[in-house]
This record gives sequence, C-alpha cells and structure tokens, in this order.
Amino acid sequence: PKDINTNEEEELIKKAMDDALDQLSDQKEKKASESQQKASDKMKDMAKKLNSLSQKSSQQEQEDMATLRLLLEQLVTFSLQQEGLLSDLKNTNPQDPKYINIGQEQRKLKDKISVIDDSLTALAKRQIMISGIINKEVQTINRSIENSIKNLTERKKSDATKNQQIVMMHTNELGLLLSEIMEKMQQNMP
Repeated sequence: PKDINTNEEEELIKKAMDDALDQLSDQKEKKASESQQKASDKMKDMAKKLNSLSQKSSQQEQEDMATLRLLLEQLVTFSLQQEGLLSDLKNTNPQDPKYINIGQEQRKLKDKISVIDDSLTALAKRQIMISGIINKEVQTINRSIENSIKNLTERKKSDATKNQQIVMMHTNELGLLLSEIMEKMQQNMP
C-alpha cells in the first residue's frame, strides 16, 4: 500500500474555504473569491498528486500482468514436458538404459519449477491475490518431484509414476489458479 499523506494539503484547503466563508459573511466578496481560488488551486494540485500515484500503480499492475502471463506460459510448457516424461516412464522398463535419462529429465524439470517458484514468490510480494494457496501448490509439486526422483533412483517405477501424476495434477491446478488471478486482475484494471 502506498502512503498517501494529504493531511497538510487538506488542512490548507479547509483553512482557505473557512477564510472564504468568513469573508463572505463580512461582505468581502473580492477576498472571498481569492480564498476560493486558492482552495481550488490546492485541490487541483492534490488531484494531480493522487492521479500520479494511480498511474504508477496502474503501470505496476500491467508489469505484474505481463509477468503472470509469462509464468503461466512457462507453467504450461513445464506441464507438457512433465506429461511427456510420464508417458516415457510408463513405456520404459526399469532395466532399460533410457530409464536413467528419465531421471535426468526429471531433475531438469525440478530446476525449471524452481525458477517458476522464485518468480511467483517475487510476484506474490507485490500482488495480494497471489496467496498461500499458490505457495501450497508449488510446495506439493516440489515435494512430488523430489519423491519422483528418489523413486526413479531406487527404480520404483510405479511410485515414481504416481509422483509424476501428482506433479501433473498440481501443475495444472496451479495453472488454473494463475489464469483465474489474471482474469481478476484484467477486470480490476481501468
């Protein structure tokens, strides 16, 4: 939240308006007009200041929307790659030399989700809508990837498959949440 301290300006405007009222009651129309003009000028200055803050906030919103859109694209790519890896795992025997490549690919995907997580965390510091539920989804994804890598290393194919399915499910859930947040942000933008 921005600290908008307009107390001083408000007091000056109030004083100018009170002066104008006093001068009108004392039949000093010219001085009253000057006081009213002074109050009007101060109000215009305050309106410009508030408008400037609003524009800065709007720019930040647009930047956050672009970041969110990019994160959503990365998440979709991650999901598709995880789906391909899951398909490969289902069709690969644990004794097959390709099985080791699947573990290596899972580690690469772990690095990718880590980058997405870092970006989401940075964005969450600026956007209230990116809440704890998103962090919870990312933690579930990370935990499931860790378990998948562990189970791949131990050649527990069925457990690794389950972990990868959990990764897919929560990745898609996270994508849906980000999409909904983007929609809400678009609706709230002027």
